Amino acid sequence: MGYGFVPVTPFGIKDWEKYDFSTCPPELAARYATRKAANYNLRGWKTDSGAWKEFHFTPALELRESIQLDLEDRLYRTDAGRTLYVVHTPPDDTCLDVTAYGQHVGSLALRRFIEETQPLMTLHGHVHETVEMTGEFMERIGSSICASPGNTDAGDTLRALWFDAERPEGVERLTL
Repeated sequence: MGYGFVPVTPFGIKDWEKYDFSTCPPELAARYATRKAANYNLRGWKTDSGAWKEFHFTPALELRESIQLDLEDRLYRTDAGRTLYVVHTPPDDTCLDVTAYGQHVGSLALRRFIEETQPLMTLHGHVHETVEMTGEFMERIGSSICASPGNTDAGDTLRALWFDAERPEGVERLTL
């Protein structure tokens, strides 16, 4: 199962960005407010019919569209314990979401989804430097295995993950 959106970033291209929550759980409200204040750039550019158009995230849009709402769809929640998810954004507060500045920038909504549904495995990208920053490429959230190959300044090399889909806990990070 795949999912390509990331929480709003400080960058200008907004094509694959969404608010993390439409209705933030009370226990995450302070963290979410801090994240939005420190890391969210609400203005930028999106492609529309092949042309760049100015775009602005609004409070009304936050109520209608979010990573949280997408992941509440039954499609994502059916048989999660036997499903391998390829999700561009990493979950929040893990070894997979640390930037070069030492900040955690992963999705709070995705983390909550993983905690609630306990997928077999989740694979992530987005924060290329995270493995170099943390020294780790895999983390457990409950029984779920979450992993990222990390590919910062790989030059002529490629970093990849090798695993048996029936036994993801044996995941290995390879440099090719």
